[in-house]
Amino acid sequence: MQERINLLAIDLAKEVFQVEGINDHGKPILKKRLMRDELLLFTAQLPACRIAMEACGGSHYWSRKFAEQGHTPCLLAAKLVKPFKKTSQKNDQHDAHAIGEAAQRPSMRYVGAKTVNQQDLQSLHRARALLVKQRTASVNQCRGIAMEYGVVMPDGINKFREHFPVVIEADNELTPVARELLGTVKDMISKLDVEITKIERKIKSVGSESRDYNRLIEVPGVGPMTASLFLASVGDVNAFKNGRHLAAWAGLVPRQHSSGGHTKLMGITKAGDQDLRVMLVHGARALIRATRIKSGADPQSQWILKLLEKKGWNVTAIAVANRNCRIMWHLVKHQEEYKQKPA
Repeated sequence: MQERINLLAIDLAKEVFQVEGINDHGKPILKKRLMRDELLLFTAQLPACRIAMEACGGSHYWSRKFAEQGHTPCLLAAKLVKPFKKTSQKNDQHDAHAIGEAAQRPSMRYVGAKTVNQQDLQSLHRARALLVKQRTASVNQCRGIAMEYGVVMPDGINKFREHFPVVIEADNELTPVARELLGTVKDMISKLDVEITKIERKIKSVGSESRDYNRLIEVPGVGPMTASLFLASVGDVNAFKNGRHLAAWAGLVPRQHSSGGHTKLMGITKAGDQDLRVMLVHGARALIRATRIKSGADPQSQWILKLLEKKGWNVTAIAVANRNCRIMWHLVKHQEEYKQKPA
């Protein structure tokens, strides 16, 4: 009688997949090499089991496919799998074995699988980030070319748009060739502006289909871009025990270097999704600026103003971003609407 596979560890790749089957006692009973078109046929013949994979390119796609077959997919962060590699020699069999060993640990943390809608949002955000990066590079190129002719333009995309027409029309050291070149690069920037605007509209359109998105944009300091990126990056909020765990995953907590009972806290860890953390911090800074202008009497405004006076701008921004992250987790987890406390 063939032993039942309780856990299937898969080392994902583009075409060649290495699988390792593990029984109820944690002993490997199957090692097999499969091609891409053979993988789903193989897993369809297995009884329902856990399937462990590293969270990498294509892992969310395979998670959805395995879940449709009745299996329980488990995604592990690559950095949590690495300590279980028993040899320095890297190959597919060793990688699959390490994934199986890591997935058997009772305290292992898993990555939540994303839905198709969440992947759409994440893809849109990645494309927007790429276009913004290209636009920034083009603006810096224009400023660099102008500086070579003794013309200095101020920093910032808005100030660039304001001063560029003046620089082109002014009587300065720019040659006809340089003016034509700057005009060409400026046309590229204008096209990028149009494409970025289209993607932002698409993000809002796709995000508005989710009830959670409409809940999150009600949180002060959280806009459409932050709310949609939160849903795309976090995936399943049930993968986090509470909001504090999510804030720690986002890198919005101090890094510890404690020993011998002496606690030492340093700067934030900057772990997790960098884009999400940047958006949360930017939203927190905007909320702090608005709070300083209005000086509201509600508890949140009073807390921000006291913290700002005591700890300064940067620490307050991280604290507000951390708080917003925990609030967002609570709203999505418990399916509640945001309610601001009255003054």
